[in-house]
Amino acid sequence: MKNKILLFLLAVSAIISLNVSAQSLPAFPDDPVLNAMQDELQRNFDGLKIPENLRISYSEGLGRLSPPAPESDKFQGAPNAAGRAPRDSAIMPGGPANHPYFVSYTIEIYKTYKAAATFGKLVDEGSSSFSRGEVDLRIGDYSMDNTPEGRWRYRSGGYRANIPAEADYWGLRKSLWWQSDQTFKRAIEQYSRKKMLMKTKKRQEPLDDLSREKPYRFFQPVPEEKLEWDKIKDILKDVSRLFREYPRIDRSQAEALVQFKKHYFVSSEGSANRTFGAFGSINVEMSGLTDNGLMLKDGFSVDYQSGDDRGVLLKKARQEIKRFCDQLAAPPMEDYFGPVLLEGQAAAEFVVQTIVPLMQAERDPVSDYDYADNTSKDLKKWLNKRIIAPHITLIDDPTAETFEKDSLGGHYRVDDEGMPGKRIALIEDGILKTFYMSRSPIEKIYGSNGHLRNGQLMPGNLFLSSSKGLAHKKLLKTLEKLCKEKGNDYGIIIKRLEPQKYSLGYLDATLKAIEAYKYDIKTKKLSLVRNLVLRDVSRRTLRDIYRTGEKPMVYNSRIGGGVESASFSVITPDILLDQIEASGPSEVGSQPPFLKNPFFEK
Repeated sequence: MKNKILLFLLAVSAIISLNVSAQSLPAFPDDPVLNAMQDELQRNFDGLKIPENLRISYSEGLGRLSPPAPESDKFQGAPNAAGRAPRDSAIMPGGPANHPYFVSYTIEIYKTYKAAATFGKLVDEGSSSFSRGEVDLRIGDYSMDNTPEGRWRYRSGGYRANIPAEADYWGLRKSLWWQSDQTFKRAIEQYSRKKMLMKTKKRQEPLDDLSREKPYRFFQPVPEEKLEWDKIKDILKDVSRLFREYPRIDRSQAEALVQFKKHYFVSSEGSANRTFGAFGSINVEMSGLTDNGLMLKDGFSVDYQSGDDRGVLLKKARQEIKRFCDQLAAPPMEDYFGPVLLEGQAAAEFVVQTIVPLMQAERDPVSDYDYADNTSKDLKKWLNKRIIAPHITLIDDPTAETFEKDSLGGHYRVDDEGMPGKRIALIEDGILKTFYMSRSPIEKIYGSNGHLRNGQLMPGNLFLSSSKGLAHKKLLKTLEKLCKEKGNDYGIIIKRLEPQKYSLGYLDATLKAIEAYKYDIKTKKLSLVRNLVLRDVSRRTLRDIYRTGEKPMVYNSRIGGGVESASFSVITPDILLDQIEASGPSEVGSQPPFLKNPFFEK
């Protein structure tokens, strides 16, 4: 009787909340893609039925972390919709969960232009259009659904497939219908297995499978697509032509990429968004031999925006090529243990590769067979405790668009789950406050902060600051002091680390420097070295952050490749590490080419 009264009160509360939330959500724009997504989502949400033997009542999940969320006006004004909002079966008094309790559709449409050049001439050019749709369909309820445990559970309940590249209403609906059917069948199998598992396993602390969130909508106006493709190809050829001036570089290739992206999202809770993105870049790969025959590889990227000055881009490219040639002529690094100063890009990549993976906490696996990432497992025990020097604060703010005069590449409005990107304090005065969160709750933390992008928890604009920042001269003095305390004649200054390219979810034990110097504490001279690698990098390396500079630098980068890439920014001052192990890898040389490049024998 008490359960029935409670369920009735929850239902009444949801109806009252519905009237309030319906007034605050913006209406859908007249968009053929959104129209198709809305109509097919409603049809599948209402039409798909779960077999009788798998049906559950809300009372099975009662007493979990959160009350039911209010319904929404998702289909208000939608074509061919009777003004009805899909029911949340979990809040219907005594009603079984006889259909999916959550469905979301994502559609992404890409238009890509590519070209490659070597030694001043184009070797490849083309364009392509590509579209894909993704369905996330869940049965059960918020407390327990069909999604499996473990890492990368965000997309494990969904289904992704190519869809028509054009905004054809019936073509899109047909694709979404097929994906929904396949996802629904798989969800029934997954839920059956999970239900059996949960009868034999029990968490110490109950966790919902999906957090209840307020619906959020954002519809970006349609922008004008500006494509200066001929200009970009000319710059590409000029960049590749620069290698005619550097005989030490054996192989080189420059590639230009321009991509336009349209992103659409609709969910059964009322969230929806439409966003547009565009970026252009010139990426260079190069390799050469050292004096002892060791092959070194390097590369760099030059972002391109409409109106960028060709001379400025070429100057930056020339600096990067010259830096690599200096690296080929530098002596190898010997073993070292002591203080290291990370400047500019190196400081930012250090934050990306050592701190960011620790901020992606996952729930503990419920089964021995479930895979979960252990990178941050131990760190959850340190929530609201000090994990780094008390003068360090780490804040992520994807809502920021600029810092001083620099644009921030990590600005975004919504994440993969349709949640708004929020400003969060990850570390405050050395104390761990929270983690990057999706709608998958973890122990002690419930609710999304909008940081799930491209299938992984990742930063937007990450700001590292210190209340004890030092001017650069004082930072060098501190480096000298630490070297003397450890009996070293020199310290190490690293200006560039090899960027992380594919995933931010793992903490690598080594970091490779691509521009590093010995700093003689007596003469104050810098000597370039090659093949320096920082070793034994772990969570404990955070304790070795001794001091920082006082002037932050903006570092914009991307993670992933092609359509799977996402941009982010790190804003950080220089970072001084108290002590860390560094060395050079084994230098096994190879035979140089038997004949020289014919261009340089003219």
